[in-house]
Amino acid sequence: MDSHYFLAIPLPAESKQMIARWKEGAKEHLIFKKWVHEEDYHITLFFLGAVSAEQLNGLSEKMRRIAEEASSFTIPAGETGYFGKPDQPKIFWAGAKAVPMLVDIQRKIMAGCVEHGFSAEKREYRPHITLARKWEGTDSFQKEVKKVPSLHAFEWTVDHFVLFKTHLNKDPKYEMVEKFTFGDVSY
Repeated sequence: MDSHYFLAIPLPAESKQMIARWKEGAKEHLIFKKWVHEEDYHITLFFLGAVSAEQLNGLSEKMRRIAEEASSFTIPAGETGYFGKPDQPKIFWAGAKAVPMLVDIQRKIMAGCVEHGFSAEKREYRPHITLARKWEGTDSFQKEVKKVPSLHAFEWTVDHFVLFKTHLNKDPKYEMVEKFTFGDVSY
């Protein structure tokens, strides 16, 4: 049980590429310890942590049922923000709008995870795409971020979510374990 798992909505390739191009310019001014690999861009729905094989099997079945009952929806995203101290943020992110269908599926997923022995998240759900971690610039983040062009607004249609496994010593570090496709999508 050394690996950690989480449920998330991955970004489509074109959105990942657009953010990666923007990131190259932003990195000139924004000095973070770690910038997230473009293949790892996602919106977390629920962090599981360490999971036993038994929990994983039961959870997978529950997630398939949730996905089968879900319908695709569009998520607008783009503005940037941070978590942590204004001058030294811990997390730099691109925001994703908490559209009703996203909030609804996140609540259903959390409830399903709680049914399988995981603790409910106590903080308010704030959908975001982590871009970088741990400010290391010598100047204030607030001063430097003003030098960076805005990330363009974008949106995509969500028709599935994914169970990811974390590999801390790899880059990209997230491996897709299982994909849960929504019931209104036929391939």
